[in-house]
This record gives sequence, structure tokens and C-alpha cells, in this order.
Amino acid sequence: MSLNGKQTFEQHLPLPQTTKTWHIADERINLTLEFIPVGSRDLRCTLFGGENHIGAVCVGTKQDASYTFKLIEIPTHREGQLAKDICTALCHHYQCTVVTVVGIHFDNITKEEITLVLDLSAKLLAKALGQ
Repeated sequence: MSLNGKQTFEQHLPLPQTTKTWHIADERINLTLEFIPVGSRDLRCTLFGGENHIGAVCVGTKQDASYTFKLIEIPTHREGQLAKDICTALCHHYQCTVVTVVGIHFDNITKEEITLVLDLSAKLLAKALGQ
């Protein structure tokens, strides 16, 4: 699985047993990624930055030999693809049901800063997955 065309997440590790949080920042862009185990088999993931909110939610689950994903993106928000990319990477990595919630808002964000958000998100996910 590729997030932003840069990282691949195919190694399978056991789910975290406790809540895990990672932070990354660059100038005014700051992001927080959190994994919260749900029971012993599922994972809830959140990625927030700037003004926290819910912009998109993606649920992924393995069915037989393939995965199914459902994406909900709040109108006027643009976090949907990022939520799906993270959810896909985590489903493949942990081979479990994953719900991913993403909400990132920085006032007057530039195109360069949007690219930075995507790059930092990929770095955070790689760090979280030990890569």
C-alpha cells in the first residue's frame, strides 16, 4: 500500500494493546496520529491537525481474501482520500477491521502546506508502523 506514493506498509504486526500517540510538526503544521485498540481484534485511528474536527471517516474490513472500504467525507472537506489511504494501509498491515477519522484544518493553508500535510502524514504513519 502506498500513502502519498512514498511508503509501503505490508509487514504484519500484532495490534497495539494500549493507546499509542505520535506527533510531528514543521513550522505551523502540526499533526497527531493516535491508535486506539478496540477489543483484541480491531483498531481505531485518528489523525488531527490544526483545528481538530471530523472531516472524513473510513472503515475498512477484510472479507475473505479482499478488503472492503466505506468512506464518508463531510461536504466541503477534503480529508477523504487521506482517511482512505491510512485505513487501507492499516488494514493491510494489521489484517483487521480499522476505522480512521481524519480532521485537519489550518486557516489560509497554501498548496505547499497541503503537500507538507500529506508528507508529514506519511512520515507519521511510517513511524507508527515502525518503518
